[in-house]
Amino acid sequence: MSYSPRLSRPSMAHDVVLEPASDAEIDALVWLAYHLGARNVVIGHGRDDVSCMNAARFARDWEAGGEAVMVQVPWREEAASWLRQARRLVTPGPDLWVLGGAATGLAQMTRRLAWSTSWEPCRTLVLGTRTMSEALRLAGGGVLEGVRGAHSDGALWQIRDDSMEALHPAEVERSQR
Repeated sequence: MSYSPRLSRPSMAHDVVLEPASDAEIDALVWLAYHLGARNVVIGHGRDDVSCMNAARFARDWEAGGEAVMVQVPWREEAASWLRQARRLVTPGPDLWVLGGAATGLAQMTRRLAWSTSWEPCRTLVLGTRTMSEALRLAGGGVLEGVRGAHSDGALWQIRDDSMEALHPAEVERSQR
């Protein structure tokens, strides 16, 4: 029997209620993406209304700066397979991934990305900080290492040693791509 990256018991998740991203959060993520050297991003998100709205807001602000969203890939929170969506997220070869959704879906997607693709968590931003603690627990050790995001007040964070830590803007280095 082969190992699967799918959560064995996704029903054991304790999803936090999603909230719309604040203007400060979106602004901070756009700033962070730009300062990481990204020009082309791929956005993946849950199909719920809040995740779709957050993804659309990031896309609008990103494209308003003259940058490109290569593709948006929605996912169901519970799916038989995450492989098709994972491949759609990595195939365009983006500079950066932007992911958002409920903790269960985010954990499922990142586990599949880590297991089956060339995805790099250090080139990933997350919309919706409130879901990260549970997504981190569900995804398991090391899967989200290096993922970055912003709190609702615009303060930046990064996953280090499987915990969310403050990320000072001075620590952000431009990508060498």
